[in-house]
Amino acid sequence: MRRDGEMRWIEARGLGIAGPEGPAARVIGICIDITERKTAQAALDSASAKLATALKSSNLLLFRQ
Repeated sequence: MRRDGEMRWIEARGLGIAGPEGPAARVIGICIDITERKTAQAALDSASAKLATALKSSNLLLFRQ
């Protein structure tokens, strides 16, 4: 959630680096904004569901090779 209230999707990956005494002394990583990917996937899923519903309710016979 951004300060302006906008919801964003983030993918984060990180790696803990052990110090000389064993436990993690530091962490390095990256955060990637994947909001556009999630939005596109949701639109594709919605369109696929609408198409499946339309095909099921039609009287068409479809063949696939």
